Order: sequence, then structure tokens, then C-alpha cells
Amino acid sequence: IISDGKNTTYQKYEGGIIVSTDGKKYSTITGKIYTEWEKLVEKIGYPTEPAGSNSSTGILWQAFENGLIVGSDKTGFFESSGKIREVWAKNGFESGKLGFPTSGIISDGKNTTYQKYEGGIIECATTCTMR
Repeated sequence: IISDGKNTTYQKYEGGIIVSTDGKKYSTITGKIYTEWEKLVEKIGYPTEPAGSNSSTGILWQAFENGLIVGSDKTGFFESSGKIREVWAKNGFESGKLGFPTSGIISDGKNTTYQKYEGGIIECATTCTMR
């Protein structure tokens, strides 16, 4: 068992990780969500709930302190957070015209971020637009 020196302890396994941020509640992160989380842990934080799924659309997701990781085996797994996630939600998530994310959230290094989806792009600067 490893401690980060704060309140977080974890143990890695062959298929994922078990994490506790309070010493009482434990969450697992497994599969392709775990693979994406390893890249994003500093940005997205630790899990706040177990993974979920919707069998009718095929989406898998898990909530973390600063957003979610969402996806499918077909499209991949990516961060979903902030204003971009709000626009995606207002447009029906994966069941809407945008469909599943196909990229992570990308920044131009200035003030614009965007994320690609099966059916378009959400771009946010001062306001957010879909194209």
C-alpha cells in the first residue's frame, strides 16, 4: 500500500488500482478508464464514485474530483469536464448528435480549448460553440 503523503492511499494490481482518499471509502479504477486515468491523475484527481455504464449506448464512465473519464471500446476513453462537458450534456451526451468523444480536451495554449466528437467539435473560448 502506497501513501501520497496526504490522505490518499492506493495499491496497484495487474488489472487496475484500489484508491482511498479518506481511509474509509475505497474505489477501484480498472480497464481502459484506468489506462486513461494514469495519464490524467494530476489534472483529474482521484475517483469520487465507482464506474458506471449504459448498456443501451455502450458508454462507460467514472467520476473523479475534477471531471469524468468517459468512452467506449470503439471510440476510446477521454476526459470530460468543464464547459465542454456542459455543452455535451445539453446536447444529449453520447445519445445526441455529437456522439462519443474521440479526443481529449485540447488547449491552444492561449484561451481556447476544444474536444472532438464523432459528430463534431465543441470549442470554448469566451463562449462555447459546436461545429
